[in-house]
Amino acid sequence: MSVPTSKQLRISAVVLSGLLLMWVGEARLATVRAQSTQSQTAPPQTAAEAAAQTQPPQSQQTEAALAPAPPNSNAPEMATQETSVPLRVLVNLVPLRVIVRDSKGNAVSTLRKEDFQLFQDGKPQIISNFSAVLPPPAAHPGVAANSAPSAAAQPGVPAPGFLPPSRFVALLFDDAHINIQDAVQSRIAATKYVDASLAPTDRAAVYTMSGQFQVDFTEDRAKLHASLISIQPRAVTASAEVTDDECPPMDLYEADDIANKSDDQAISVATQDALSCSNTQNSSPQGGGPTPGQIAAARALAEAIARRKVEEGEQETEAVFRRLREIMARMAALPGQRNIVLISPGFIYPNLETEYSDLIDFAIRQNIFINTLDARGLYVPDLNGDISQANHDPNPAGAGIRMRYRLDGQRRQTETLINFALDTGGWTFHDNNDLLQGLREVASAPDAYYYLAYVPANMKFDGHFHSLKVTLLAKNKYSIQARRGYFAPMHGETPEE
Repeated sequence: MSVPTSKQLRISAVVLSGLLLMWVGEARLATVRAQSTQSQTAPPQTAAEAAAQTQPPQSQQTEAALAPAPPNSNAPEMATQETSVPLRVLVNLVPLRVIVRDSKGNAVSTLRKEDFQLFQDGKPQIISNFSAVLPPPAAHPGVAANSAPSAAAQPGVPAPGFLPPSRFVALLFDDAHINIQDAVQSRIAATKYVDASLAPTDRAAVYTMSGQFQVDFTEDRAKLHASLISIQPRAVTASAEVTDDECPPMDLYEADDIANKSDDQAISVATQDALSCSNTQNSSPQGGGPTPGQIAAARALAEAIARRKVEEGEQETEAVFRRLREIMARMAALPGQRNIVLISPGFIYPNLETEYSDLIDFAIRQNIFINTLDARGLYVPDLNGDISQANHDPNPAGAGIRMRYRLDGQRRQTETLINFALDTGGWTFHDNNDLLQGLREVASAPDAYYYLAYVPANMKFDGHFHSLKVTLLAKNKYSIQARRGYFAPMHGETPEE
């Protein structure tokens, strides 16, 4: 091949390569312009619009969950999607659920953020979060059992479709603290409530603190009856049962005064009880009463019993709180109204005030009401202990003081039930033997309420109690129901805190 011919071939190859590169570049540029034009066509979304699209109304979520998703022919091989994982906000937000009622007891739903004032320990706070909540009414009201024949029985009328549940009621029996008499009366009332007061769109569940003989949310009354008939007292911890010959005799309230509050009177009474029940009251060789060594040993015995009682009480209460949180976590994913009815004689929770505040916060954030029903009904204070047990009083001289301890302890049990309801916006029913009427009252949610939240300034992680007060600027004759306060956490969320 001659030299000119080879040069011409090389020049032709270079020209063809250049043309090919130009064609590829123009094709890529056209693709980029098309993608840019498509992205500019869609209008920008605000944060509110994005949130509205990410979280549709509850009814739309239910329909979307039931309907099959249409295929997407333009879906790429790899796609990204925003999940609904909540952001972790590292601030100490204190939530409150506030219910305002008029003089007739009806919930007021027309108030605004500017109408409220919030105080912590008497100091005004800035309300950072506010919303008025109107629980949606049941989409399909209940029909009485003896009403007219249903439309399905009429010729030419199609049978009604599936009625989605709109209200969930959890009957939570405190079998860790209830006695057999109160358990029987409570389960009879609950059985009548299930038979007469549940609408077709209601779902009920029977839970127990022990976790035994339960049934999850269902409309099957036979399953609910089978669970209710098994309600009876059961232990939730491995603590030993209190025996009649325990020396010295002591309940949790008296033990709390001794172990946690160092109450001199309680220590003195318990020491005297220990001397009496251990037969060292008059064992001195001179016959003048117990020796100083015997008194010191009796006091040490009383303080040891008090510490054991408090430890067992804390274990039992921790199990109860843990069970409550598990049930609330189960109900958090349910639609509609969600109510817990705690059927209990009440209990006290020494040294667990911070855990109680955490439970209240969790219930408010998950929009769950904790309603309480005192299983004792209209009870006579138990002054001398369980009458079914033999009474072995080692020290009759201290019976009056122990009776006061018992009365104070039972009063605090009732206060616990009242506070659970008040702090979460629920209802409470006590000092009344009509437990069936009580269930009808406490199983419902308020018609309207308000969600308030704020960030306290200079939060200290010391476990101290901070009082809360909510007032209205207008001088209306309204009653306000809100939590009484909260216990500061013992530690923060971050390593620095």
